[in-house]
Amino acid sequence: MGEGYRPVCSNAGKPDHGEVPELTSEAECALGQQDQCTFCKLLAGRRMLLGAATIGTAIVLIVSAKWHLRQAPRHEATKLLGHANNDASISLAESSAKIQHYYMYRVQNDEEYSPENQNMANVAGALWYLHNEIIWHHWSRKGTYASTPKTRIERFLVFSKATPELFAKGMNFGVVNTYDLGECTGPFKCENLQEYGPAVGCETWTKPASGRRGNNFPHQQWVGQNKYPNATWYSLPGRCSSRKFWNQTGDCQNMEPSGKCPAGVVPTGDWTCTYTYQKVGEISINEMEGLDSFNTFVQQGGREYDKATDKGINMDFWNKMNDTDACQARIESVNKLFQTKYPKQPILEDPTCDFDATVFYPYWPQGHFTTTTTTNTSTTVSTSKDNRRHRAKKQAGHAGKGQHSGEDDHLRSKQDRSEYVHHASQGALDRDVEGRHRSSRRGSFLVVGDWGYDSRVHENVDSRCQKTLADEMLVKMEELGDVQFVINVGDSFYPNGVESSEDEQWDTKWRNIYDKKLRSIPWYSVYGNHDYHADPCACTQEPNACAQVNYDLNNRDRFFMPGFNWFIEHPELNAEVVALDLNHWMGGWNKSAKAHNQRFEDCTYTSCPQACRLNIEARAKEAFELFEERAAKSKAKNMLVFSHYPTDYFEAAPNFLDGLRDNSAHDILYFGGHRHNTDQDSTISTSPNQNWLVGGGGGWSCDGTKQGFVVGEIKIDYTVHTYAVLANYSRCCSGAPLQHSYS
Repeated sequence: MGEGYRPVCSNAGKPDHGEVPELTSEAECALGQQDQCTFCKLLAGRRMLLGAATIGTAIVLIVSAKWHLRQAPRHEATKLLGHANNDASISLAESSAKIQHYYMYRVQNDEEYSPENQNMANVAGALWYLHNEIIWHHWSRKGTYASTPKTRIERFLVFSKATPELFAKGMNFGVVNTYDLGECTGPFKCENLQEYGPAVGCETWTKPASGRRGNNFPHQQWVGQNKYPNATWYSLPGRCSSRKFWNQTGDCQNMEPSGKCPAGVVPTGDWTCTYTYQKVGEISINEMEGLDSFNTFVQQGGREYDKATDKGINMDFWNKMNDTDACQARIESVNKLFQTKYPKQPILEDPTCDFDATVFYPYWPQGHFTTTTTTNTSTTVSTSKDNRRHRAKKQAGHAGKGQHSGEDDHLRSKQDRSEYVHHASQGALDRDVEGRHRSSRRGSFLVVGDWGYDSRVHENVDSRCQKTLADEMLVKMEELGDVQFVINVGDSFYPNGVESSEDEQWDTKWRNIYDKKLRSIPWYSVYGNHDYHADPCACTQEPNACAQVNYDLNNRDRFFMPGFNWFIEHPELNAEVVALDLNHWMGGWNKSAKAHNQRFEDCTYTSCPQACRLNIEARAKEAFELFEERAAKSKAKNMLVFSHYPTDYFEAAPNFLDGLRDNSAHDILYFGGHRHNTDQDSTISTSPNQNWLVGGGGGWSCDGTKQGFVVGEIKIDYTVHTYAVLANYSRCCSGAPLQHSYS
């Protein structure tokens, strides 16, 4: 492959579909005697063109076995940057890191748009994405989280260079940022873009021998599951990453520059020039699989891949998802296809993904870059270094809000929160009056569900929603002063649950979101459907093997969940809490389905679909038996019953609904989630008792206009008064509420 990749040195547009034209030998040149770059000069005028990507303009790259890429002279790059670098808040320091050159790939639909503010991959990473999220869907390639069918794999030639700030930490790659319609949604609050600039990010799933987290972040839930050797994902931070595509205008272009170099500029590592790219080819998924027509294949009974059988129908390309040798064979097949189609392109090795989360984040496993010192009247925030961007200053100012203590804290938090939260209660509750009259209560509790937000995998929920509600839960707890426990109805860790009690998501999605004071009381919990995906619990009958099960009521470092179905008495509240695993009834959204047709649909996401179905069905049977037993034996006035599902999922279980309505011996309050709203209107009534839908915790989507949590106050006479605390819709949701009810 010594001929290398040689785009034409001209003012022509980008080659169609990656066609690679020849470069005339007269145009091949190096800059000076020091061989400082691999770029050519145009014959016309002999002027220099320093660059790497062509989109409608002349930008030239040469990669060959006999040429070596070096950093361009600083004065030439500065000339070409021109007035674009007048903003003194942008880092223009040139990095001493080496330029990396390699291929990135993108699984794409038929639309054409920039890879900036997008996630990319190497071949193995692209195949893992297709295998894990796309091709097992029978009728189309829309996938789990993709709205339009995937049709091809694009290849891009990429040159990148670390910023000085990143390279000073010993890394050429930063964290993989995740994006939703062009807006950075994670990890954390995307603070890394203010700390290190728009550096190219990378992530792999090969567990480091040292046991450190290393580059297994932020999608560490797939460590051990991804069998594609050296699978890597990348991110290319673009301009205005704090906004969605349609709002990326005006001042944000100056405050949040893209890492993509201006036309004709070699990557220098400063914050306006960390990478450059050019599309150089693509293959269709059909040709990769050997199909002429996907639609015809499906119509004739074919299926690319079935998770339940670990093989396809009339196709064997995707067979053995968990077999490393089979995955390697698929990688080699795709590489060979690209080589056959583009024989003049060189074989480039993937760069080493040297990102290390434990070094990248100075307060790991937290994602901030500041230290905070609290006094009795104010909070002093000192940054770990001087931020050079306006956005960082704005972020630091915002982060300081509401962190004051004492009287000033009360006034500030009340004022700041007025923009984000409103309260909906049964009756005209005045929260301040209630706060001053806690002596009229025996105690209180909070209820929340469907909250484990993942920055990459979600629908129309805003990235701020979970934290907004978490902060408001803390405010409510402090206001009441007598909260005894939190009821958590499940789906605590989107999209696939946790793998063990040591899984990092306990930090990133719970401990780092909910204040320590909120976690100083028990969180009574059950499994939601998403919680089972990667949890060993789906495949075993032994609770000790489950990642979320915790028998120790005093261990507040995790939820309290002593089994699949359980109860606990609170004689001081004249109440009993009953937790039920009813995931077998996940299909209850289908009102025509009878009881014998119910099954846990998400077993297909586990490694043991058949065993999973049997286990979950048995747990549902045990749940109904426990409820009937406690309803008959409990001496408590109040029974607080909860599972992951709302009452309208149990139309085919009339005995259970009748039991929830029975107030002859107890006042029964039932709480369920799964559908992402917080209300009493969308469920089946259990009058004269109460029930709530509590699925609006900010983790997945907005299926209604009410995202929030529920408060229960137990009065002196042991009656229970419940009401919702809701976030403003615009703070939590994007666009109109979704219509489905089965996430």
